[in-house]
Amino acid sequence: HICAIVFGIFLGGFYVIFSTGGLNAMAEGGHYFTPFGDLGVSQALSWAFINFTLGVLAQPVINTASSARTFAEGKKGIVIGNLIAIPVVIMAALCGIIAKYRFPEINSLAALPALIAVVPPWVAVFFLISMWAPLMSSGSPFLMGATTLAVKGYVAPLFGMESDRKILLASRVTTLVIGGLSLAMGFFVREILREVTWLAVFLSAIVYIVFAGWFARGMKSSFAFAALLGTVIIMVLSFITGLQRTIHPLWPVTVYVAIVMGIGLLGREKDAGGA
Repeated sequence: HICAIVFGIFLGGFYVIFSTGGLNAMAEGGHYFTPFGDLGVSQALSWAFINFTLGVLAQPVINTASSARTFAEGKKGIVIGNLIAIPVVIMAALCGIIAKYRFPEINSLAALPALIAVVPPWVAVFFLISMWAPLMSSGSPFLMGATTLAVKGYVAPLFGMESDRKILLASRVTTLVIGGLSLAMGFFVREILREVTWLAVFLSAIVYIVFAGWFARGMKSSFAFAALLGTVIIMVLSFITGLQRTIHPLWPVTVYVAIVMGIGLLGREKDAGGA
């Protein structure tokens, strides 16, 4: 996926840069500037913050660190991997700027795909693959994270599962169920990037709980369960009321989890003081 992304985005990017002359024209004549595009401040910051939290669960990071022979090599691998990704992000941004120049009325989410129409087919194939590869490579971590969330947070506690065999069976069944639901939901997706960030809030909640566990060892697991259950309730209410289009679900979930984990931390300190 990384090879497909790097090759495709640079092939398509250099083609549109030199064939359209968009950067030169915009540099000479000026162009629009809105810091957060047509997404708005809240949406743009929400997307950035979600990706920041999901870096903890990113499968490439986990694989690089886990497969290294030593701790030092794992750190080097993670740094090198991110250095490889930085030029890709810059090229994607340049392509987005040119797309806005060529198609001024188009919205931000459709800017990059619109460039497919201005490149020849032999470039468009690789350019399109480079756009889809990040989503495809994100699919398996999202599915694994969702399975972990469901099994460890809900299924195992509710049914009292403790043996590895039962948890493994539950994980396989849960993976199939979530995969089937995801496939069904795919038929109703209109803006894949925006809606993926909504679903990613569940994984962000896990990251919050993991961090809370690092800094507050000994906290009762019931607080983690309450945080996860509240996250589901907040997400459901957001979609029922349509609030997710005004306020990204990440923010109410963040506040709620912080409150629950804070109460758990105070309760732990109180128990420790009494002991």
